[in-house]
Amino acid sequence: MKKKAHAKPSSPQGKNNNTPKRAQENSSFLREIEPFRLANQWFDEGYFNDTQLVLSTRLPISTFRICSGDIVDGIQALYSEKAIELAPAHGNVNQNHTRITLESGDRWSEISGFYGSWFGGLYVLQLTFRTQQGQIYGPFGSMNYGQNIQPFSLTIQPDETILALSGVVSFGDNGKNRHLGALGLVLRKDEASELTNFE
Repeated sequence: MKKKAHAKPSSPQGKNNNTPKRAQENSSFLREIEPFRLANQWFDEGYFNDTQLVLSTRLPISTFRICSGDIVDGIQALYSEKAIELAPAHGNVNQNHTRITLESGDRWSEISGFYGSWFGGLYVLQLTFRTQQGQIYGPFGSMNYGQNIQPFSLTIQPDETILALSGVVSFGDNGKNRHLGALGLVLRKDEASELTNFE
């Protein structure tokens, strides 16, 4: 089976208030790197953003499930060392997926890759995951038959963790399959950084 975003940072939203810092998730400590495009193509299934599903937790993303062939078919984030499913898969993540997991004490530092055209649609063609300790997972997606290929990079700062995934799921193969059309991240500052901001 054939398989398959330049993202821009958005300004953090929200303001500090007098609610106890451990009792809330203040949006001023969130940063979104938006997907390189919206769900505005005829082949798009729709936009997704996992933030509200996981906002109340402080569990880090430890694991990703990825399905790929020619392009990236789908992705799912799993939380904590127990790899808990707090958010659904986006695109097609079947039993043949690849599972990548952070080593103890390591953190994600970048998700990069390429997007472009593939048989008339616009998709994420390839993904590579990097960590602060220098581990590299991928690339996932061979980019076979890809055209108008453009690089993108989603960079996580040293004092940030990935809270949630966002992006676009798109149809392909004449509507027979679902693929990853675009990818973005919602990032959360570490608690130590939050405490500094309140002082």
